[in-house]
Amino acid sequence: MRFKDLGLLVIDEEHRFGVKDKEKIKALRKDVHCLTLSATPIPRTLYQSLSGLRSVSLIRSAPVGRQPIATSVLPYDERHVLSAIEAELARGGQVFYVHNRVRSLPARVAWLQGKLKGVRIAMAHGQMRSDQLEKTMWEFFNRKHDVLAASTIIESGLDIPSVNTLLIENAHEFGLSQLYQLRGRIGRERQKAVCCLYYPGDDESMAALSEEARARLQALKEFTQLGSGLQLAMRDLEIRGAGDLLGSRQHGYLNSVGLESYCQMLHEEVEKLSKKKPEKKFFDLPPIDIGVPAFIPEDYLPGDLERIELYKRLLAAEPEKLAEIEKELGDLSGPPPEPVKNLFRLMRVRRKAGELGVRVVAERVQGVELWFHPNAGPPQPMLKLWMDYYAGRIEFLRSKDGDGFRIRPKKGEPLLPWLEGFLTV
Repeated sequence: MRFKDLGLLVIDEEHRFGVKDKEKIKALRKDVHCLTLSATPIPRTLYQSLSGLRSVSLIRSAPVGRQPIATSVLPYDERHVLSAIEAELARGGQVFYVHNRVRSLPARVAWLQGKLKGVRIAMAHGQMRSDQLEKTMWEFFNRKHDVLAASTIIESGLDIPSVNTLLIENAHEFGLSQLYQLRGRIGRERQKAVCCLYYPGDDESMAALSEEARARLQALKEFTQLGSGLQLAMRDLEIRGAGDLLGSRQHGYLNSVGLESYCQMLHEEVEKLSKKKPEKKFFDLPPIDIGVPAFIPEDYLPGDLERIELYKRLLAAEPEKLAEIEKELGDLSGPPPEPVKNLFRLMRVRRKAGELGVRVVAERVQGVELWFHPNAGPPQPMLKLWMDYYAGRIEFLRSKDGDGFRIRPKKGEPLLPWLEGFLTV
């Protein structure tokens, strides 16, 4: 196909396409604008948006009257399957039954028909002739069938408001995005919808599933609220990894090196490719383990993506930029609550501690401990000030990984403001 003047590429259901397919179309012109649409973006695409390589917009408002879908994860039980179908039919609805093995699908339909006398059951899968498949779907849409036993061919594009029960066999074999898309086929009107995700065996068999399969099923059970596609995609990113941002893999690698290390490696490679000299930092930001709440509450900044983006900016910000971000957040959401104030204090403390070579700060019963990297420590003037001011309340600690101090602040003294002052004397 030859385009006369291709300027905009819109990819709907983006998670169903491979990187090479999308890039092939974009390569037809050098300056093609690209808009991708998906309820559950693949890890690679989501990470591109989180890292700033793509901009992202979220449609959060659900259609009027739509309700969350009640989702259950349970071992396969024929009696439960039959009762779920009967319950839906009793309230005048229809049922999707997903059995994703075409070879055994006719046998499953025959079993259902034998158990559910008088119930009209149809079958649909991708190996049927197109005219036959279209006829079956049209008849189901017009309520000539009560149950549609199908493969994952029903995953996208169907909008049948009367179908409000979804039963999925061997749900552990499906991907997280695929399960979410399947679940999205029901509950499309004001009727409360029910989704049952079955795994083989009994209650004890859940532990026999792979760790990733358990994580996927648990995520579907956890995120049932409307518009939870982003949270599920974030969980998918954690489970499967971010993939190659510059290659064709759509997932993987992230867990093998860790998110923070991956981001740092990516940043350094981008700096090299842009012929900029990578910034050299002597020490990483140390962990601060103290009993002080320091976070951004959901009711202060409701958007998940906005909070993630702000955390990223805080981690990357130089000390002089923290005040600008704090003012910007105040203008956006109003006066910050105490946890947000603590978060900015904590970032200033981590920056200063990193400059001094501190590898960890921890609150203990005996006082606050500061451990330094080997061959690192505070400058002599600062050490002398500490020794004079905290005489009787400071002691040296020895370790093969680097020495440290234990300091006892005054009783009742707020820890974060004290630490901030302590490290900037």
